[in-house]
Amino acid sequence: AFVSATQLGDEVFEDVDGDGSINTNDYICIGSVEPKYYYGLNFNVAWKGLTFSVYGQGAWDYASIIGDEDLYFDETGKPKLLISIGWEFGSGGYELARKLADYLGVKFYGNNELIPLEAEESGLPESFIQKHEHNMSHAVVYDFMNAGYAMLELTPLEKLFAAQVKVIRRIAQRPESCVLVGRCSDYILYDDPNSFRIFIHAPTDYRVQRISESMHLSEKQAAADLSATD
Repeated sequence: AFVSATQLGDEVFEDVDGDGSINTNDYICIGSVEPKYYYGLNFNVAWKGLTFSVYGQGAWDYASIIGDEDLYFDETGKPKLLISIGWEFGSGGYELARKLADYLGVKFYGNNELIPLEAEESGLPESFIQKHEHNMSHAVVYDFMNAGYAMLELTPLEKLFAAQVKVIRRIAQRPESCVLVGRCSDYILYDDPNSFRIFIHAPTDYRVQRISESMHLSEKQAAADLSATD
């Protein structure tokens, strides 16, 4: 009697691009790591000077990445690297990030690449994003991530951060390695197994001198700008 070598539960492969072979070009993304729905709840009770607060948030209808066996791969079949670089103002982190991308031969996402995408997603002017993308306060990020999805109305800064989250997550779904600069990308992609985080810092005196030289400011003004940004 004929006995098939295949069994129930075996993996099934499809020649997606129709070239007659099964390889990394046949990889496709199933689902999306970006949720279709967000929900949140805030509850506050005050009694005799004591305040009790509870908040919750969640997401529904999305695909998650679980375990090393589910790593995404780049076009060459190698594990994809999502390198998120944060830096102190004046430390030279932006320039180092670009050099790293050039050295690795991967896509670089800096201001010129991200601002148009964020403007399209948020509906905000590029000039507004250019002004606020680097010095967005930690309070805005914290409040948005903890309660923002429960808000009926978002401020312009919250809209900007929401757009940044969506743009970064869409980039992370692409089959390419890349270097991402700022935008809290290290936090946004904290649970992505392909994410690699770097933070660049430098002594204050060096940063003041560098800001003064690169922006043609007096050291006093450079120090003031540094203090306002930090």
